[in-house]
Formats: sequence, C-alpha cells, structure tokens
Amino acid sequence: MERTFPLLEKLRNSVVVDCGHIIISGTSKKYRFGLNGNCSEGELLSFRTGINLVSSLRQLNKKATLNLYLSDLSGISGGNEERYAIYEKIKSGDKCQFIPKEYISLLEDAGFNEHDIEINLQSKGNERFKKIIKKTMSKISSEKSKNDYRKSLYSEYGALFLTNKAKEIFSITTPFLFNHLDENEYFNGNWWANDDVTIRDSWLKDLPFLKIKKNPFVNLYESGGKVLCPATYSGLLSHYNNDDDHIAVYSRRDDPFVGEKVIRGVIASNILDKDFSRNCLQVILSNYDEQELSIICKDTIKKTNEDFNDFLNKINQIQNSKGLVLL
Repeated sequence: MERTFPLLEKLRNSVVVDCGHIIISGTSKKYRFGLNGNCSEGELLSFRTGINLVSSLRQLNKKATLNLYLSDLSGISGGNEERYAIYEKIKSGDKCQFIPKEYISLLEDAGFNEHDIEINLQSKGNERFKKIIKKTMSKISSEKSKNDYRKSLYSEYGALFLTNKAKEIFSITTPFLFNHLDENEYFNGNWWANDDVTIRDSWLKDLPFLKIKKNPFVNLYESGGKVLCPATYSGLLSHYNNDDDHIAVYSRRDDPFVGEKVIRGVIASNILDKDFSRNCLQVILSNYDEQELSIICKDTIKKTNEDFNDFLNKINQIQNSKGLVLL
C-alpha cells in the first residue's frame, strides 16, 4: 500500500472501489459464481485488495464503498426475466445471496458486512453505455454534411472517431493516447512503439499506459449490437455519478489484457459521457501480484491543447496499419 497511499490522498471525499468482478450463473434455486463455479485466486486477491483500499480510505476520513460487478450476460438460465428478478432483489436490498460465500468470509474478517458493498449487473451497464454510444454515432452522422465536421467534433469531444473498412466497428482516439513524452524519456527514444517490439509486462509497473499508447485506438462497439470490453467497463462507471471518485482493482491472472480494457473504458467514459467528471485510479494486479498503478484525473482526457491538424496528421500516419478509417 506504500505506493498507493499518495494516490488515495488525491481522490475526493467519496470513493467507490470496484473489485472482485465475477460471473454469476444458474437460477434462483442455486446461483453459482466464477467461471467454474468457484472464485479464482485472481478474483479473491482483487476483492481482498479492494477491502484493504476501503480501509485505507476510511483512515483518511473518506467515505468509501465496495462495488461488486456481476457478469450476468451468459449462464443465467432464466434469461432476461431472471436478470430482471436479480436486479429487483438487489435494488430492494436483498444482497447476500448475490455475494460469493468466499467474499462474505473476507468481508467478515475485515469487520465489514453487506452494507459496505454495492452490487451492479453488467447487463444493465452495457445497456446504459450502448445508449451513449448510439447517441454519439447519431451526432456524428448528423454532422457529416457540414464543412470541417471532424474539426467541429474534435472541438466538442476532444477526440476523433473511426471504423474499419467494412464499417463494423466504432472506435475512438484522443491526444492523450499519442502523448509519448514519459515513455520516450523512460526508454531514451520511441523504439518501444515499433510494431516489431513486444511490450514486456515488467515495464507496466512504471509505465501503465504503455500498451494503450502503442495501440492508441479504443474499440467500443461492433455492428449487431456487440458491446466490447472497454465499453463494458464504461457501463460500470455509468452506474455512479460524479459525486464519487473511482478505483478499479483487477487481476491479470484472470485476464492478461484486463488493465488495458479498464483504462480504455475510463478514457471512453471521459470522451463520450459529456457529464463525466471524476478521478479514476486503476490498481491492476500483475501475474506476479505486483501493482500497476495509474490515475486519470477528471481533466486529464477532456482538456487538450493539441491542434486539430497536428492530431489529424498523427492519426493519418498509423490508421491504415490498424485497419481503421476516420468517420
């Protein structure tokens, strides 16, 4: 916690700590949690780390709450009807049956109970952020008839929008992802960004944005209504308002790409949700359980001094190699 504590001090007085994201399956007769019906080591570690963070935040006299995000998109036998029943039970305060028993044990060991935890469903978050994406796509379509519409969109969003040649993907990018000053200084050059260089996991402890800056495009949505992982995390953020800052705790043991998915989701929320204004701290646990710490403050993404033409030129230099075209 030594490296984390100074970052906790930067957060405002109300913080949501998201940890222990886990699959829920089965029916009301018997719910199961985890990919194989049990919590993984990574899920338990992230939940335990989240509890420790809440304790530390409360020592700083901050209001802190745990968030448990349940992945209910597959494995729920009753489909949408069962999902709605789960949602209604959680909303009414009937939480305990939706918390894995291993998590309840960790809560009790820390002197916590169900009142210290909020539960949200991934299906609801996806629905929320899908509406935001579609609203943005509609805005882009309405602007296309105007001269310099991309410049106008850039002024409004601080970002530009892309798709692939088949127009099957909705993607975004922003100047933050092209700012390589810290990375170039660390490596004494920009050789790390070359296509033939593989990013080592050990580098991410010092440079947590390295992978997303090597591939500076955030894919959010595929035709047919498929919400991609960064947008799923944006959906989680949409459950809360700007009174709360946010901490994400995830383990690469469960998903080697989870750090990049979470950070891209935070970036997407900053760009597409115009009301989004909060500080987001990411605590990503490596395969060796080291912490990759990053913070995106509420003005990091939204405020940019990058000239539109300079930014457009940077995108044009690499978009074809990524199979993307500007909208």
